[in-house]
Amino acid sequence: SINIRDELQKLPETLREELTLAAELCDVDMVSKAIENITTTNEPLAKAIMKLASDYSFEELLELTKPEISHEGSRAEKP
Repeated sequence: SINIRDELQKLPETLREELTLAAELCDVDMVSKAIENITTTNEPLAKAIMKLASDYSFEELLELTKPEISHEGSRAEKP
């Protein structure tokens, strides 16, 4: 079993953005197209995403497209 989040972070940014937008819109056709594009780069990842998409798990898919947030040394909250 692959770590979907880790594998997504290795994808070219354009592919990640395409998948993120498709998941945000809950657009099945757009997700399918993104999966097709990901297949050429990482087939095991594409298959794992396809499983989520076939279960209509768009929210989970969207969460996985975000990098894991490390709270250690984070300065994001400071003005």
